[in-house]
Amino acid sequence: MCTGPLNTFFDFDIFPPYWATHTTSLLFMAKSSTREQGWSAHILLPFRIFQHHGLLPPVTQDFKQPLMSYMARKQAKMKYKFGEKLRTIRERKNLTLKDVARKVGVSESLISQIERNKVSPSTDTLLFIADVLDIDYEYLFSDYRQKRKVAIVKRSERDRISRNKMTIQQLSVATTGTTDPAIEAFLLQIETGGEKGDREYGHTGWEFGVILKGQAQLIYGNEVYNLDEGDSISFPSDIPHLFKNNGPDLLEAIWVVAPPRGTFST
Repeated sequence: MCTGPLNTFFDFDIFPPYWATHTTSLLFMAKSSTREQGWSAHILLPFRIFQHHGLLPPVTQDFKQPLMSYMARKQAKMKYKFGEKLRTIRERKNLTLKDVARKVGVSESLISQIERNKVSPSTDTLLFIADVLDIDYEYLFSDYRQKRKVAIVKRSERDRISRNKMTIQQLSVATTGTTDPAIEAFLLQIETGGEKGDREYGHTGWEFGVILKGQAQLIYGNEVYNLDEGDSISFPSDIPHLFKNNGPDLLEAIWVVAPPRGTFST
């Protein structure tokens, strides 16, 4: 096996067991530590140079077959493919493969292979190409964005709490596999004279409400706000506040609290 200065230029990856019988070959089938190269550069360049100096055995069909098979398996396992987007935008900007390769600092062959989804680039290389082509990262990864989980609360399945002339119906729940949502939303129904809140204490966060029906009054610290159907209101909730029905009919409002206070926690 060759050692010494050659090891300075190559970091050695582990290949299939087949290569264990070709230790000299294994030594040079590696990525350059100074700049990522395509498969062709991994294979052809080292073989031509080192074979010329008698450092590698002859390249026989017996030697090539497992290598080609390994490369095919690597390509088949590629889950994330960005080539089509990169090529489309490069061509739209009238840039050649050579232009992009020069700006990124890699071989033209590598850019071509990435665009054809023949190789999977490192994160650094991919983002560097995106910068050169002025591609928004959100657009680049849009095909692989994790789908947001959706939670639906059926009207007939809402949790309810009733007390002191007030009914609270739960409108928001945590989705499966996630932590509690960032907000707590509910439908408030308050009978005439009923109220929600506290005149003496507030709590951390914000509240937001929309009056769906009736008339309401918010006592916020030393201030009083009167609200009618269709009005909305928001405020930091660290100030003591009291929300009450000061009208003759049932008061209904959508109310949102952030962060959640665990009104429906068991």
